[in-house]
Amino acid sequence: MTALRWGIKKSLHEYVRSAEGSIEVADGARLDGDEVIFPADDGVEGAFNGSIRFLAHGGMMDWRLAAPHLEDGGSIVTIGGRRGARVQFASVEAGEVSLTLDGAILLGNFYAPGTALDPLRVE
Repeated sequence: MTALRWGIKKSLHEYVRSAEGSIEVADGARLDGDEVIFPADDGVEGAFNGSIRFLAHGGMMDWRLAAPHLEDGGSIVTIGGRRGARVQFASVEAGEVSLTLDGAILLGNFYAPGTALDPLRVE
C-alpha cells in the first residue's frame, strides 16, 4: 500500500473554483486533477498522510480534511479532527463511499448525511 487516491467530492472542487476560492494540499498530499493522493503512513496499516483544504467566500468556508485512515476493514474513513480526535467522515459499502453525519457536520451541512462521495482507491 503506497497511497490513497480520493477526490472527496468532485462537485465540491467545482464549487470552490466557481466561488473563486482555493484548494490547497499539504503534509505530503498532492493533487492530480480533482483527485488527492494521500501517501501511506508506513507505520500504521490503513493510515495515510497529508491534507486538503477547501477555502472560499473570504474564509467563511474553510474546511480541512487531514490524515485519512481506513478503519474497520476499510468500511470506515476517519480523518484527523481537532485536538487529535478522529472523526468518522465516510462509510464504504460495496465500493460506494457515502458521507456520515459527522462528515456532514464537518462540511457545514453543505451536503447531507448519506451523500455519495467520490470513489476511493488504495494503491
